[in-house]
Amino acid sequence: MARFLTIAAACLALGFGFSARAEEAKQEEVDPTLPIYKLVRSLEDVQDKIVAGDIKAVEMQRFMIGMIDRRLRTASPDDFNDLRNVDAAMIYAMSGGNPATLDTLISHDARGNFDTRLTNALLLYLGGKGGSANKTLDEIVPEYKSTAIGPYLALVAANVVMQKKPDIALKYFDWARLALPGSIVEEAALRRSLIITVKQNNIESSIRLARLYVSRFPNSPYAAQVAAQVVTLIDANYDKIGNDRIAQTLVWLDPPRQQEVYLRIARKAAVTGRFEFAHWAAGNALALSEGRDDNPAKLAQLYINLSTLPTADIAEVQSAFSKIPDEILGPDERRLRDAGAFILSEVERPATLESLTQAPPDKPKPENEAMAKPDPHKGGEAPPKEAKPPVGQPAEAKPPAGKPPAGPPPEKQNAAKTAEAKPGEAKVQQAADTKDGIDTFLSDSQAQLKAIDDLMNKGDK
Repeated sequence: MARFLTIAAACLALGFGFSARAEEAKQEEVDPTLPIYKLVRSLEDVQDKIVAGDIKAVEMQRFMIGMIDRRLRTASPDDFNDLRNVDAAMIYAMSGGNPATLDTLISHDARGNFDTRLTNALLLYLGGKGGSANKTLDEIVPEYKSTAIGPYLALVAANVVMQKKPDIALKYFDWARLALPGSIVEEAALRRSLIITVKQNNIESSIRLARLYVSRFPNSPYAAQVAAQVVTLIDANYDKIGNDRIAQTLVWLDPPRQQEVYLRIARKAAVTGRFEFAHWAAGNALALSEGRDDNPAKLAQLYINLSTLPTADIAEVQSAFSKIPDEILGPDERRLRDAGAFILSEVERPATLESLTQAPPDKPKPENEAMAKPDPHKGGEAPPKEAKPPVGQPAEAKPPAGKPPAGPPPEKQNAAKTAEAKPGEAKVQQAADTKDGIDTFLSDSQAQLKAIDDLMNKGDK
């Protein structure tokens, strides 16, 4: 027993470096006198270390779950006369343990130490049928509110109803996180509450939850999920939230994570045409590099260049694009950079008459009209004789010889009016036509960037 407790204590204290001893211990029998509830408390401590940012504790978590599983399978019925061990078995099952182990314990429970309503509801939930356990959970959560398993049970009940009854789920999450502050239960409750409020587009609640999360669990391995929710919220409501509140929320994160969120915001804003906002976010990301020419700084510069496409000096932006090496860009960023370069090349391409939707010019007349007429004296083809109209129908009116028809088609009339207008008016008309062409081009370019971003999002999934 002393040897096993020594291994567990050393692993908890050091967090890592225990792999060889842990693997050796896994091959041995677990001491049947090890208290189950103390082992589960050690598991809770390890999981709290993980959400606090100790990634090395992840391996310890796997080791502890395996040790507890073997201890529960070898437990005697007398072990569960102590209700602390009954609660520990439930917490183990709700903390990533093996549901089959809980099922085995229930099948061997001849003394009625386990509440069958609770165990059946948990087995349904762990088996992916939480909806069937909804009614039972609603009844038993208040009963277990003051017990050790109460916060875990509230978390389970909230997960079951968060899709169909989000307001009830938020109440469960609030109680669970307040009952176990600083624990993995609080972390999970905050993170999932944020998912609900962002989906509801509840700006104030979402900002409050995001600030709570980043201030309490800034180094959690699950923080990336929260960052994705924050980006979604900001992207949909950036004009209502404002730059100051965004910065005040993200300041709780360490610089690398702040930079990651700002880069995500900048990319999404750039591809959707909100260039001023994209420039602000990318500028903040660049400032967090503190003068280092690292990869995040190059990505920030990429988004700054993309956000200045409509007004920037083309040569400067092209030069900046050329200085971003392919090896520091992922496939998504590379496609985005290439899309920006394509837009620049299209802007530089000389405009054509077709691109500005102007009327085509009239066909030039022959330099010598006499050359265009057949000469009857030289055997040229004689002009065809005029056909006489049928009897009873008047002949068609013809313009007098040497005079053109009444007028050209309407589109040529418009072109003629433009040509005959005063010089100032002609320039105004030409500028209007050019603006229409450029507006159309920019709209198409934004659509292309949006399509690229959609492809990148699909790739992320």
